[in-house]
Amino acid sequence: MGKLYETLLLSILKNQIRSEQFGFRPQHSTEIQLVNFIDNITDNTNRRLKTAVTLLDIEKAFDKVWHEGLLFKLLAMQVSQQLVSIIQSFLKERKFYIKIDDTKSSPRTIIAGVPQGSCLAPHLFTVFINNKPLSSKAKIALFADDTLFYADSISQSCAIKNLQAQIDLSIEWFHQWKISINPLKTSANMFSNKQTRAGDCVKFGDTPIKWSNNI
Repeated sequence: MGKLYETLLLSILKNQIRSEQFGFRPQHSTEIQLVNFIDNITDNTNRRLKTAVTLLDIEKAFDKVWHEGLLFKLLAMQVSQQLVSIIQSFLKERKFYIKIDDTKSSPRTIIAGVPQGSCLAPHLFTVFINNKPLSSKAKIALFADDTLFYADSISQSCAIKNLQAQIDLSIEWFHQWKISINPLKTSANMFSNKQTRAGDCVKFGDTPIKWSNNI
């Protein structure tokens, strides 16, 4: 009964997600998202543009969803107060414990995150990250918690500058919504119509993001 009820709630919420998000959506696969991205890169290459790309690594994405922030975003998306109250009840007062062999720890209250194994949980996560800011000189590709920013320009330095502006814009947003990024697992790439060596590095805060030959 609980699973059926979650499915009914999901059918009401499912139209709230931005078009760049391909995770957990019917007829939106990783392959289609990759084709969209490659099409953009190919078009830029044909126009002799450089494209700077970074793929962010979100730490424990599903386990760190801030409950109050999620409920606030649902209300901001004009989801009815009654439905938000149901989702609040769905999230609150969940417990977990640790088991080693036959020994169990005492229960602890879960204060963040969405429940594993729930059909509603992935959608709630995508709602939580749905309003990531995007600058006018950058693009975004999303698949669940995978976030790819990219920016292009006629010169490599300008492409990097545009990408850095997008990263800086996002840092404030990540901090505001209590989302942690691991810059050491975040990579950057430069796409061009000829072999180039990436010059200036892009940074996440004070941490340089390493250039890579593949993503």
